[in-house]
Amino acid sequence: MMSPLKPPPPPTPPTSNVEVICRIRPPPTATDISLLQADENLINSYASPSSPHPSKTFRFTSAYSPTSQTSALFTNHVKTKLIDEMVFKGYNATVMAYGQTGSGKTHTMGTNFGNGDNGIIPSSINHIFSTTDTFPPSSKATVKMSYLEIHNEELRDLLSTTAPPPPLTISDGGGQTIVQNLIILPVTSPLAVFELMKTASSRRVTAATGMNETSSRSHAICTVYVSLVHHDESDVDVDMDMDMDVAATATATATTTTATATATTISSKFTLVDLAGSERLKRTGAEGVRKKEGININKGLFVLGQVVSALSSMNLNANDSANNGNNSNNDTDDKTNNNNISNNNNSDPPPPPPPKHNPYRDTKITRLLSASLGGNSHTLLIACVSPSSQDLDESTNTLRYAERARNIKNAIKKNVSYEDGGQEVRAEKPVNLKLCLPHTKTHTHTHTHTHTHPSSKH
Repeated sequence: MMSPLKPPPPPTPPTSNVEVICRIRPPPTATDISLLQADENLINSYASPSSPHPSKTFRFTSAYSPTSQTSALFTNHVKTKLIDEMVFKGYNATVMAYGQTGSGKTHTMGTNFGNGDNGIIPSSINHIFSTTDTFPPSSKATVKMSYLEIHNEELRDLLSTTAPPPPLTISDGGGQTIVQNLIILPVTSPLAVFELMKTASSRRVTAATGMNETSSRSHAICTVYVSLVHHDESDVDVDMDMDMDVAATATATATTTTATATATTISSKFTLVDLAGSERLKRTGAEGVRKKEGININKGLFVLGQVVSALSSMNLNANDSANNGNNSNNDTDDKTNNNNISNNNNSDPPPPPPPKHNPYRDTKITRLLSASLGGNSHTLLIACVSPSSQDLDESTNTLRYAERARNIKNAIKKNVSYEDGGQEVRAEKPVNLKLCLPHTKTHTHTHTHTHTHPSSKH
């Protein structure tokens, strides 16, 4: 008797690295010496204002000068690439700002709600609702939000109105990191979101230090949850933008689908992160409570750097293995560009060796960002730096960290579910899967379509 045929292995997914851009803030004073210069996708660092050539050059997706507007960052990297092509198509996305204290992270993200140049968060909220307002009556969009901070390694719900707020705890379930007791509120307009965020931001811990009059003393994470339900009496694509990938996955796993859908639902999480700034205690002059906060901030950022280093090395090693026996120079050239964090930089110490394990669980911020770095999210990292000569060491550390992050690869899964009738159809070849809609008794199927941006498991 012949044994049943085994389904073919799943196709090798395409890969894509975490996107990293760098923004230089204006000099703190008009007389301050500027030692950083943006040049398309490069940041040049100079040893002195009179140096004819940069002493170091760092490569990113894009680099923005001190005169740049946040609206340009949003249009070029968030509006279409993340919201339209990811969030509205069922993929999780993250925008994260990183840099030393006073480097412009809160200004860029827009959590202060007081600057004339709208930040990433307000612009994103406006675009999400302006887009959902154009959907046809057959499609229903639901938007919810949560907002928390991590202060001294304790989670605080910034949307909670009870005193004291319920304690928040982190747990793992279904391959996800979950915050227990976190309030998730439905929102129906940008105004509703902004009112909640203004109140929440006023609860966030800030204080004056020797480097920043309004220094954020906590990491803040705002998450927007988008759910889109499409009802139709005609054929509907299960995967609106990846039909061939879905069909290939269905063929590889020999799964069955149903041809009698009544509704298709896609859902996504859009995570917006304003990290507290790294700081040197000698420069901030912090004492007592402020000193303890600075220590915890630096600890979280240090472990975050270890996570980046571990994931970066993991993927570079994978590239090395893939390049063995490959006569093409393209991969080698790209790897050289990624690794070449400086020109004429022989005097710099080598980067620290990556940790033997990925320390995701060592701090709360790295645990909550595990999906954003090496997990299920398309991630944009915005490295914010100061061009001031007195900040050069901290800015250089930020640039090195950010450049290594370009090597991180994420595995992105599309979240799609649909209701259908009883008739089932087996997908045997890579065709455009359709769902037909006869009026029969319904039940629910859920599919998670894997479209991997880089996959790196920890």
